[in-house]
This record gives sequence, C-alpha cells and structure tokens, in this order.
Amino acid sequence: MILEGRWYLASPMSTYRTERYDAMVDLVRAKLGPVTEPLTKDMFVSNLQWLAALPEILSQVVGVAFFADGDGFLGMGVVKEVDAAVALGLPVFFLPNTSSEPVSRDRVSLVTYSDRPWSSCAMPLVITEGDDAGQEDVDLLTEAGVFWSVS
Repeated sequence: MILEGRWYLASPMSTYRTERYDAMVDLVRAKLGPVTEPLTKDMFVSNLQWLAALPEILSQVVGVAFFADGDGFLGMGVVKEVDAAVALGLPVFFLPNTSSEPVSRDRVSLVTYSDRPWSSCAMPLVITEGDDAGQEDVDLLTEAGVFWSVS
C-alpha cells in the first residue's frame, strides 16, 4: 500500500539511531512509501510538549508505521502515537520484524506491563484470522486482566 506522501515511524526511543531503526525505515520505504524525518530524544523538553505537538506532526503524514524494541516491547508513548493516528483516521501498520510484511493495526493487540522499572509498556501480539492458538492466548490474558486491545 504505497501512498503518496510521507509516513511517520513510531518506535521506542531506545531504537533511535540504531541499525534496527534504519532497517525499519528501509522496510517502510519499500512497502509503504517515504518516511518523515525521525523524531529525536532532544526535540521536545517534556512529554507534555511532545503530546501537544503530536496532532500537528500527524496532520502532515499519510499514515503511521510502528515497531517494538529488540525485546518486543513498546513504550506507552508509541501506544499514544498509534491511538492518535487512529483517532485521526490514518492507516496504521505494525512492523513485526525487518523482513516481514507490515500488519494492519486492527490485527494487533497489546499485552500491557506496568512492572518494568523504566516505564509502563506493552508487547504487540499479532492475531491472525483462524489462529486458534493465538486466540487462546488472548482469552487467557483477558481473563488475567493484563490484556488491552488497541483495536
């Protein structure tokens, strides 16, 4: 789905300026289209400033792609970026790894964690149609109260 215009790439700050980030940029370019200039850790002085700027940033893109860190986690900032893009009606895709097809956000659910020392975070879980094992995992997580779906 290559759209005319630039895509916003959302990822944990720990991935900025890494080989993984560069590989994901290449994947977005190949599968979705051009990518905006990346945000940097020092662009904003606070989370509040970043949140205030996010609608303006997203108004200038055609969609959002997002990926997790090397351990499979997203910070809650990435979740907020995804939620904001969905609220604006933008297409949103998850990048499970550097060599796979982007997955539509409506096929991704998140398991949330609040016990990690550095922040609240989530692990994306891709649910495929007819994936009985995946659905069982989702059911168990939901019953345990640790499941949150962005769809």
